[in-house]
Parts: sequence; structure tokens; C-alpha cells
Amino acid sequence: MLATLKVAALALLVAWDATAPVEVPYGFETGNSYLQMTETQRDTYVIGLFDALMASTVIGADLAVVRRIKGCFLEMNSKQIEAIFEKYLRQNPEQWHEHAGMLFLETVSHTCPGAIWPAQNLRKP
Repeated sequence: MLATLKVAALALLVAWDATAPVEVPYGFETGNSYLQMTETQRDTYVIGLFDALMASTVIGADLAVVRRIKGCFLEMNSKQIEAIFEKYLRQNPEQWHEHAGMLFLETVSHTCPGAIWPAQNLRKP
């Protein structure tokens, strides 16, 4: 049995084309999939998005922009931020097929005018 598994694993490695490009998805969740999540999942997802946004300076985001966003959301809890995001999604059903992370950034740009680049610059070409 172990020999069979080793042969199968070797066959997979041989069949795998290491030179083939690996496509990284634009994102894992869409507006549609976000709206299908449970309340706990939505809350956790928004907390993760916001935490990533607050930590984005480590990958080159402008510290001044991150501080302006933080200031805009300073008095809000995760439920309020989630409600703002969900309101944006409900008002823009034509975007539900798009990446939820980008839709969240659009929500931030509409919630905090001037804190982030204009929302129209976030749209895919």
C-alpha cells in the first residue's frame, strides 16, 4: 500500500509542470459570497480586512493615508463598519460579482472622503 502511494505521489510530481504559470486569484471572496456568509463570518471578514488595511504600511501603503482612515473609523466598532460595508453592497448590486476586498476599499473611500484615493481610481480597467 505504501509503495502504491509513493508511486502515485511520484506520478503527480512528474506530471506537474513546474514551468507553468501559477495564477493568483484577485481575491477569494466576492460581494456575492460575502452576502452569503453568516453574521459571525461577515464580522470576522470585515475585522480581517480592516486589520490588513491598518497594517498595510508594511507593504508600502502611505502612513498618512492609513492614519486618516484610522481617524475616520476611530469611534466605530466592527459591527458599525460591517453595517456600512453591507449598506454599500446592498446599494450597489451591480458590483456583487467583484472582489470583496476592493469593494471594501471603495466603501472606505466613500465613508472617509479625502482619506483615501478617489473611488473611481479603484475600479478595474
